[in-house]
Amino acid sequence: MPARDFEDDLLEKCVAVARGERESATSQIEANVFEVAGSILRSKLPVTAEKLIAAAESYFVNCPDQRLKVVEVVRKQWIYELSRFRNRLMRLLRERGVSK
Repeated sequence: MPARDFEDDLLEKCVAVARGERESATSQIEANVFEVAGSILRSKLPVTAEKLIAAAESYFVNCPDQRLKVVEVVRKQWIYELSRFRNRLMRLLRERGVSK
């Protein structure tokens, strides 16, 4: 899958969690991306951040050894650039009516 499509897919999954359409991550990649997304949204959208972190945690409960530091998530290119990812996620959330 091309990098842009990969990122778009992960952004859509973050939005689905924020809207309550998904409650948990289904892979190590999703869990780590949700956790990073929750961390970078915490000050602007605390409710959304908590949903993302809870979705990540539901995965890590059974696979704690798969939790990575942010630098590793970026190194693996699951998120290519944090500020770009944050900006795109914030725009998508606004477009989809997520404001908390």
